[in-house]
Amino acid sequence: MQNTPLFPAHYATPMRPNLTAFPGATTIPMKIRQYQVDAFADRCFSGNPAAVCVLDRWLDDATLQAIAEENNLSETAFFVASGEGFALRWFTPVKEVDL
Repeated sequence: MQNTPLFPAHYATPMRPNLTAFPGATTIPMKIRQYQVDAFADRCFSGNPAAVCVLDRWLDDATLQAIAEENNLSETAFFVASGEGFALRWFTPVKEVDL
């Protein structure tokens, strides 16, 4: 099985998700580095598509959920650097997944 390369889905593009269903969500324009990956795949365009968002800091829960809903993929992962590793949060379009 070979590694599937990462292809930027939205590199530094403004994210303006529909926030009407998420009271308290951040409403200012922001830029988020996001990749769409093919998980559980041995070649491109197969497997389970998922979004991976690289964050400098955690955004509020409502904003993370709104971005996941906007992506409309099975999963959207968000991560930030934490110590010598990374902290990860995982969302479906409707709720956060308890890891």
